[in-house]
Amino acid sequence: MMELHFYRHIVLPSRYADQIRGYVEFLDEKFGEFLGGVSSDSIKKIRLACNRRLQK
Repeated sequence: MMELHFYRHIVLPSRYADQIRGYVEFLDEKFGEFLGGVSSDSIKKIRLACNRRLQK
C-alpha cells in the first residue's frame, strides 16, 4: 500500500503532474502490472483505502 501511495502521489506528480491528470484507470492498470500482475480493480481498492486512511 505504501509503495503504491509513494509512486502515485509523490514520484509521478513531481515529474508528470499535467500528463497524468485524468488517467486514473490507466495508472491503476499499469501499477497492477508493475506490482506483479495485480488486477486494476485491486489497485483501485488499495488506492481508495489509502486515500480514506489519509483523510482521517
